[in-house]
Amino acid sequence: MTLNGIGAFYYGKRDFGDDGSYITTEWFVLVFFPIVPLRSVRVIDLGISLGAGWLPGITQNYQVLKVHNTCWRQVWCIYSWIAVLIGSYGLSNAFPALALITSLIALLVLFLPAVLRNRARKRAGFGWIGFFPWLIGLSTST
Repeated sequence: MTLNGIGAFYYGKRDFGDDGSYITTEWFVLVFFPIVPLRSVRVIDLGISLGAGWLPGITQNYQVLKVHNTCWRQVWCIYSWIAVLIGSYGLSNAFPALALITSLIALLVLFLPAVLRNRARKRAGFGWIGFFPWLIGLSTST
């Protein structure tokens, strides 16, 4: 749970199971930026709910099936993804002539997790869910 982007947050989806479950890693985050991996868990998405009260928002609900040791491969992938995004931003600032190329690289890297996630879901026997199913209210567990 986070408050103003500080707290614990799940990032990553890998090793999809037959029941639609997957392994994700819980992180300590600052401004939703993953700092330290806390643990990895196998979860099933239960869908999205809209918050109410003094701090409304969108909440993704999960059922934790099993707690695992930290999935270091997933941690490495997330840190690498962030490093490429920060590196492409740094290169575009350091070399303005390369801004278009580094921006295209950053854009491709932004969509890479969604493409790989959908490929893994297809391999596990599930269909394509698109890049941002939560925008149109689809559960990612279907």
